[in-house]
Amino acid sequence: MIRSGKNIKLIYFVTEAVRDRIPHAFFRKFESYLKEASSRDDFDYIMKRVRYYCRRPGTPLGDNTVKVCDLNRHDCQSTYYYDVKHALTPFPKDTAINFLPGDITFIPDVPSLTKSRPIEGDNANSVILKMDRIRHFIRINDKVPFSDKRDVAVFRGKVPGKEKRERFFSQYFGHPIADLGDSERRGRPEWVTPKMSIYDQLRYKFILSLEGNDVASNLKWVMGSGSAAVMPKPEYETWFMEGKLEPGVHYIEIDRDFSDFPEVINYYASHPEETKRIIRAANEYCTQFYDSRRERIIEVLTVGAYLGLIK
Repeated sequence: MIRSGKNIKLIYFVTEAVRDRIPHAFFRKFESYLKEASSRDDFDYIMKRVRYYCRRPGTPLGDNTVKVCDLNRHDCQSTYYYDVKHALTPFPKDTAINFLPGDITFIPDVPSLTKSRPIEGDNANSVILKMDRIRHFIRINDKVPFSDKRDVAVFRGKVPGKEKRERFFSQYFGHPIADLGDSERRGRPEWVTPKMSIYDQLRYKFILSLEGNDVASNLKWVMGSGSAAVMPKPEYETWFMEGKLEPGVHYIEIDRDFSDFPEVINYYASHPEETKRIIRAANEYCTQFYDSRRERIIEVLTVGAYLGLIK
């Protein structure tokens, strides 16, 4: 990571570009991952995660699939291309899939590999993989003592075209308990403020996680920090399993119309022990994603379930 706190994209792209050129025969096969998983003490946990991401294993994929070897890096954002190719390396290169890159807020008609899906409803056709990981999965080291953080909620991110964020800014920009800034210059001029690094945002006790096109991309690092995530109940989820988060346990909940925001912030600012309890629970939730070997196994087995190799 660099001083901003974000992952270094150059390392990611160089690594994945090299991986993409390695002959397929050199990669471990699915059966090897399945055997390794079955021998682990946490096999039940692994399968629980797999079944969460792929809810109807082996469902027919329809007639409009694409072979992995025919995927083109220029047909979608490079991070999605590299992430799905990485997930599929243990399988034959002519494996047929349905792949939906980008911020997916609908449930497809046929089982498809996606980064995100709606939490509510029958979302079984949306099979989640860990996509756009370089932007979404950031792990930071928060060294700011809780007592030194400001009793204010902060937000920095892109606002134009993101309905929920625009509504929040319309209600609370300039409010004394909210330090808000739009990092996209093409929006309303009065909302545009200088960018703020992740480490500077950690100087606040409360960090807003407002959904944009789909999920709030900052939620993962916020919940792994020493500050509390503040947000409405999420409508979308990714590999982070936002649908499993409990309000008042893992994050501070505000209404979806944001009307109770000042009241909620004032309450938790005056009840620091409750805020610290939520932060501890959020930190604990995040630890399940820190075992990189296990995460890789879960990803491969999720694809295996999607292809009907695990029931």
